[in-house]
Parts: sequence; C-alpha cells; structure tokens
Amino acid sequence: MKSTLIKKTTRRRILFFSIILLISSVVLSCKNDYASMLGVISYSESDKPETIFPYLETKQSETQISSQIHSTLVTIDKETGEPCPSIAYDWMINSDYSRFVFYLRDDVSFHEDEVFGKNKSRIVQAIDIVSSIKHYVWTCKKYNRPLGFVTSIQGIEVFYDACSNDVVPEIGIEGIIFSNEHTLVIELSESYPTFLYHLAMPKMAIMPQEALSKYGIETTVGCGPYKISKNLMKENKWILIRNENYVLDTLEHLGFSKIRIFFNNSIDKELQMLNEGNLSLIFGLSQNVVTKFVESNIERFRGENPDFVLMQTDEMKNSDLYVIHDSKIKGLFFDSFGIIRFDKAYFNEQ
Repeated sequence: MKSTLIKKTTRRRILFFSIILLISSVVLSCKNDYASMLGVISYSESDKPETIFPYLETKQSETQISSQIHSTLVTIDKETGEPCPSIAYDWMINSDYSRFVFYLRDDVSFHEDEVFGKNKSRIVQAIDIVSSIKHYVWTCKKYNRPLGFVTSIQGIEVFYDACSNDVVPEIGIEGIIFSNEHTLVIELSESYPTFLYHLAMPKMAIMPQEALSKYGIETTVGCGPYKISKNLMKENKWILIRNENYVLDTLEHLGFSKIRIFFNNSIDKELQMLNEGNLSLIFGLSQNVVTKFVESNIERFRGENPDFVLMQTDEMKNSDLYVIHDSKIKGLFFDSFGIIRFDKAYFNEQ
C-alpha cells in the first residue's frame, strides 16, 4: 500500500513539473516571437566612439548611443518642448526657481549587472541622483571640463575643490538633500528658471552608485530603453539589446529588439549596405551624396510603397544634412537634443 502511494505521488510530481516545463516553454516561445516581431534595426557611424560615458562625450555619435542606454531625471516633451516626467514623475518648484523637490518613480530598474550582487538589479533611488551629480562634478575637474549649470547648486564649489584626480570625495553637497529613497531636494544659490531643461540633457544621465564606484568612466549600466554588455562591443559592431524592464514613456511604441551599430565604414560602403538591406538607415548625409544616390536608385524612392524614404528635420536644414531610411520604419524622429529615439520607432511590414 505504501509503495503504491509513493508511486502515485511520484507520478503526480512528474506530471506537475512537466506542466511547469510546458508553460515555461510556451512563455519563452511567446517571448522570442515577441522579440522577433519588434525586429532589428541597423545603422552605421563613421568612427568608433572614444567613450559612451555621458559626462565625457564630445561627439553626437557618442551621445546617440549612450542616450539609448541611459535616462535622465526629467526629459523634454517632443510636442511642447517643455520638461516632462522621466525618472522623476513630479516635482515642486518655489516661486523664484531656487528650490526643486523631485518625486521619483518607484518602478524604474537599472539594467542587470554583477555589481548588484545576487539581486542582479535594483530600483533607482535618490542616492543614485546624488552620486551621479557628484561623479559629474568629479569628471569635470579631473578632465578639465566646465561645470556649466550645476555651479548654481549650493555647495558645489566646496565639493569641486575637494575632488582629486583619483577620488570622488565622500562628503555631501550642501544643496542636494534626500529625505527618503524617492524624494530629492535640490537648492540653488540663485534663481534658475531653466534648471529643469539642463537636467534633461543627455550628459546628465543617472547611473547606479555601485557601478560608478566600481567602473568609473567605464560604466555602461543605466536604466534606459536599451542595454549593452562588453561581449557585445566588438571592434566594428556593437549591439544594444532591448531592456524588457523599461517602464519610462512606453505608451506609444516598444522600439526594436536589437540595435546594431556598425563602425569605420565609408559613405560608399554604408550606401551599399543600405542597398543590400544590411542597414536600416543612414543619417548625416550631405546633399551631394543624397542627390547622387537618389538619382542612381530613383525607382526605390517612388510609388506608394517605396523601399527608401528621404528625411530632413528642421534642425538638419540648417546644416543641409539628410537621413535615408527603410520605408518600413515608422515613428522615426529626433528629440530636442538631436538624438534619434529608437524606442519610439518601429517596423511596419504593411
């Protein structure tokens, strides 16, 4: 009798785990199908970035990549041009624009990384905002960069003077206070009505304090729509992977499953790759190059369903530059800082 009971129990366990495995495989399959639906977008940069650490970038191509990886405290609305929520979902400002209270979302996670230990990731907290601003100031001093708008924060000069080439001081900044994990106060020494706009700049990316302490200027851990790891940073190609835990501004579209970025190709090579379907878009093209390519491939730009679309933003008109992209890409736009927001674009196969 006991033996029969054991056998029944064993069969039930086998059946239970079989069901679990089946469910897991279905979920995984759906997840993979979902990723394939999002598609892979590819573009090329003329040269490989010297850095994608936001506080050190000097090229638009570097900022283009790091802005996919990182998020800022606030952002700029593409329609109104006004500051709008990002990591901070709300804020209060006093009457003379010298005191800002930020309320942080409690569901924004950093990309997974070994720096977080067994938990692999964690929620963005006020201490990360403080740490990021400290490392920004330290970077400015170490690499002789201007501090810019942060000089208006009370106590920044004292902290700046305490910075050495190798060490970020373990002291606070008088004008940056946090009462809990999700509330941050920044007090300025003067009225600064455009302070929020500056906080939205790509160079003011928010990174985890653990990663900044361990990796320094090699930090690539962010909380943006895409993530990257060292093994995906090859000599002539990098791959950004969709951050499935991304929760910021996800109402419109979900972007692509991967972004492939090629480096060190000539314009002629890029155009050849576009023609062959190995690139999805090329930006920063001069009028002479565009004219020659369009004339040679005029049929691919014509009709109701052309292969390619020629695009020029208002900002590009000033420098006479153009974008050519696969016509299946929809929702492609440049934000207020000239960055393509890949998380808002998508493939439309129709």
